Amino acid sequence: MVKRTTSQFFFRHYVLSSIPFSIIILFLILLPFQWLKDKKSKDGDALPFFHKWLWMVGLICTMIILWGSFSNIWIVPWWENFIYLFFAAVFGLVLTTFLYVTVDRYVEKMETRGA
Repeated sequence: MVKRTTSQFFFRHYVLSSIPFSIIILFLILLPFQWLKDKKSKDGDALPFFHKWLWMVGLICTMIILWGSFSNIWIVPWWENFIYLFFAAVFGLVLTTFLYVTVDRYVEKMETRGA
């Protein structure tokens, strides 16, 4: 019998099993977010940063609600689940800021130069 170390166990059971799940979750959040931004830019309305953040928080909250429906986070009292709203707001702010700094600002500059 091959003896495995704790780090091998951790890597195999937690890291490798969470990578596909993380990629799927990112696609379920980022694809609708990009679709919304594209739809608004085609209509001629540029989404302000605050609205992008609200849409991102809404998408993350939707994912949390869907995940909570299958993982029984609703067993605990409802006021203890407010931490998930805080998580969605902070994670949405971080993700929206990252996307704005790396992608949106550059794309918006290119669109104004080309117009």
